[in-house]
Amino acid sequence: MEYIKFQEEIERYESLISTHTKVLDASTEDVTKELFRFLVSDDANKLKHITYGTLLQVLYISSDDVVEYTKLVKAVDLLSSNKVPMLEMRFQFIENDHADAHKVSPEELHLALKSGRYYHPESGEVVEAFEEKIYPYFERSNELKKIQELDKK
Repeated sequence: MEYIKFQEEIERYESLISTHTKVLDASTEDVTKELFRFLVSDDANKLKHITYGTLLQVLYISSDDVVEYTKLVKAVDLLSSNKVPMLEMRFQFIENDHADAHKVSPEELHLALKSGRYYHPESGEVVEAFEEKIYPYFERSNELKKIQELDKK
């Protein structure tokens, strides 16, 4: 019974994706559905921290392929919107390749962008060119978690 509900939810969201991609950009429908199918999979369920790099890898898209990369960005945009709420966008500060990531709240980011200053979360010092060190990442939305739970029952 739960598996039937799971399949119904998959079909409902794929229909929503078709509807919205036809309005926004029909060329992104396949990538968006492929990304959605990945997000409801067991493999995605193991991920707590989803980045564009992760999504490029799982969808076998080269970061050099501007056309496919653009489609991925548009797919993520739709899947992190209120229209098809599968992902929640978050931000992190990474000073360099050897530094730990620090979560940045939307309020902190807004203040930094408004003031032009971001303060290092450990030292408290102003970070030069902070815009180049704050990166988006995604977490599974509650809606996505509910769909994944149906698959486990």
